[in-house]
Amino acid sequence: MKFIDRSSELKELESSYALSKNRLFSTIIYGMRRVGKTELVKEFMKNKPSIYFFVYDNKTSKALLGEFEEELKRRKNIRGHESTSIRCSGACPNTMSP
Repeated sequence: MKFIDRSSELKELESSYALSKNRLFSTIIYGMRRVGKTELVKEFMKNKPSIYFFVYDNKTSKALLGEFEEELKRRKNIRGHESTSIRCSGACPNTMSP
């Protein structure tokens, strides 16, 4: 899929990424379907240490946290939160509720 320039959105993501160099910082991307959220995230993540974690409505909080933990374990090349940028795309429910 061709990426169409979204410089203001990329600039906002760069600001979030700068914050993630000092502390763990999550960015949630949400919006209507089929407007390019996934492509925006993929374009931004190029050449950056990051984790792409897709969330959708039917996952339980327990399942989300379990999958997220497994993804972190798989990423042995990411050693600490100083260089880690975590991205969530899709409908992101409140994962703190039971």
